Amino acid sequence: MVSIDRLEAHPRNPNRHSQEQIALLARMIAHQGWRHPVTVSRQSNLVITGHARLSAAALLQLQEVPVDYQDFPSEEDELAHLVADNRIQELAHLDPHGVHLLLQELQNSPLPDLQLTGFTDQEVDLLMQQALDSIPAPEHQDEDLPSVYGLKPRELVSFPSTEPYGIPALLPDDLSTVPEPLQCWAGPDVTQEDPDTHYLYNWGTDSRRGLPLHHTVVAFYCDDQRFEQFWQRPHVFTAKLLNSNVPIAISPNFSLWPDTPLALAIFNTYRSRYLGRYFQEAGLKVIPDVHGITHDPTLQWCLAGIPPHPPAIAYQIQAGQKTLSSIHRIKQALKQYISKLKPSQLLLYVGETAEDILQDLTLPQELHLIIVKNRLILRERRMHEDSKLLKRNRTPTRRFQAEAEAEVNG
Repeated sequence: MVSIDRLEAHPRNPNRHSQEQIALLARMIAHQGWRHPVTVSRQSNLVITGHARLSAAALLQLQEVPVDYQDFPSEEDELAHLVADNRIQELAHLDPHGVHLLLQELQNSPLPDLQLTGFTDQEVDLLMQQALDSIPAPEHQDEDLPSVYGLKPRELVSFPSTEPYGIPALLPDDLSTVPEPLQCWAGPDVTQEDPDTHYLYNWGTDSRRGLPLHHTVVAFYCDDQRFEQFWQRPHVFTAKLLNSNVPIAISPNFSLWPDTPLALAIFNTYRSRYLGRYFQEAGLKVIPDVHGITHDPTLQWCLAGIPPHPPAIAYQIQAGQKTLSSIHRIKQALKQYISKLKPSQLLLYVGETAEDILQDLTLPQELHLIIVKNRLILRERRMHEDSKLLKRNRTPTRRFQAEAEAEVNG
């Protein structure tokens, strides 16, 4: 074990280490201890391999690191090994399927953090998304489901309708109340699982590692491209919800903006009701999402297919800066939705810009309002807390720590 102050990084080291990599290494060293020593040349007394591990040790404010002193025949041999250390590792290839299996096994293990595998949360999220996409649809689909529509391709399923433009009607008996308490799921690094809490998960966003799917309400308050596959292949992706034991879904929120062409607005409303009804036919409970008031002030079609007196309706207020006119329009829309449908619960999925809308919003006394703050608010709050903790714990007093930070920052 050698004091960090006695070690000198090689001035010609060509390998650059990102702050993300250093943080991952620090986590691994803090959890497992040292698995590889730092290599130092006896001839030059310079670090040859292990620069990133030294930076991680400095981040952890360790006083000493394990060192393996080695003999190199010449300066050229030192430089060759300096270059080869990272290059040899780059030539390896990971088997994606094998990684999927290992991550799935580890996510339910006592391992405190999947980042100890060397993958970032974003990479874990992508790999687990691929793993979920690989879940097969159930066999004997039609026989196993309560509906005659089963899990058939969209081309084979059309729902009889008396609503405007043939918009499918949701089944009153298969609508759901909002389970409480309900909190947005913002990934395992932000959200702590509580067995008494239900979670609203936006499809295709944060990592689902640790998410209790049987206590999950799946929502689609994100970019349309993240859930477009539900419309293209509802039989496949509805089966994924069923196989994951998800009990409730909010009907998909296909985007409607004030300048959306009328034909597209009607089509997106049709798609939302269609998939909501498809979910119900497959055995899922549904909470209707409501939107479209700016296109149809008379409510002739924008609320078509939603039965009166539903247990709950859902509405999202999160995108962009709100002007006074848009704030007024949204308030009026909510009042008309409530007046027309008379729901028992109103679920609002809100962002930072929702405060001006919620202020002075008059709702019926018998209506139960449930507000869920969106994932971005939760993630920003966690980042702010981590930043304060890092500033409080960091006391850069050693020469090498300053050098490590300079290297991380380029």
